[in-house]
Formats: sequence, C-alpha cells, structure tokens
Amino acid sequence: MAIIFERYAKVTGCKIPVIREASIYENKENIGTEYRVAVKVMQQAGIMMGIDGNKFNPKGNATRAEVSTMSSADILSWLLHRKRHKALY
Repeated sequence: MAIIFERYAKVTGCKIPVIREASIYENKENIGTEYRVAVKVMQQAGIMMGIDGNKFNPKGNATRAEVSTMSSADILSWLLHRKRHKALY
C-alpha cells in the first residue's frame, strides 16, 4: 500500500508532507528493497506507523478501516493542498 500511495502522489504532482522523523523498524529486513523508500515516505507523513514494537508488517492484511482511514484522510488532504497551491498561481 505504501508504494501505491507514494506513486499516486508522484503521478498527481502532490507533495507528501513530512511531519515526523522516520524511525528504523526493528524488522526492516522484511521490507523489500524496492519498497523501502515508499514505506519511509509514508511513515514520515504519519500515514503508516507500523505495528506493536516498532515493527512493519509488509505481508499482513490491512483492514477495511485502515485502508479507508489512509485513503480518505490523507489523499484528500494532498488533493486539497494541491488545489490550493495551484490556485495561488
């Protein structure tokens, strides 16, 4: 999911906000190398924070509630920010 959101932002020209420092997940070796940047970006934006004990669960299933929360709140925020930014020009 991290890669989907990160690529969506790139394609639409939305800048993903950095609101916190990234921390290194205890099980970082479980995150595929091609996904690590996207996971870090989503973590810094406060969208994906991992599971108990500072671990990331790349093969786990997201619940409908988790997906809904991530997609509605954050993507709408990016889109609104983008529209406001374009309106200034």
